[in-house]
Amino acid sequence: MPEHAEKFASLVHLILTVEKPKGKEIKTVARKMGVEESTLRSRIRTDGQRTKFTVDEIKNLIAVMDDVRLIDFFLEGTGLIVAKRTATSKQEKKLDTKAAIRDGADETVLETTDILEAVLAALKDDKLCHNDKNSIAKEIEDAERALVALRNQLS
Repeated sequence: MPEHAEKFASLVHLILTVEKPKGKEIKTVARKMGVEESTLRSRIRTDGQRTKFTVDEIKNLIAVMDDVRLIDFFLEGTGLIVAKRTATSKQEKKLDTKAAIRDGADETVLETTDILEAVLAALKDDKLCHNDKNSIAKEIEDAERALVALRNQLS
């Protein structure tokens, strides 16, 4: 299996079997994707006998999981970032624009504060290891998403 397919399957495995987000059990995700549970399990096996995800399965998985890391996987190294859509129609946007902009600004402040906390934690021992850098980078990505979402609220 190509390296990228293996890494993507490992990411999905991590999310579904280690992190186990509430409401995202393998059985539930498979049902919502329109596949058998055994099919999804065959895609995320850890014994080297994985079956590749199809493009349709990946699209459905992303829609069902609603986890930005799945999209980030495909955008790695591109300079592009993912931001969640805030409103899907003009009418929805008009309903509560002021509150949405305020919430978006609050979110950017919270995410930026998380960057500072990650930096301070990383520098506490006067060392900056690989894990520290990854932690800081993750917080920066979260802040970038919040900023893009806020910008989208203004348009």
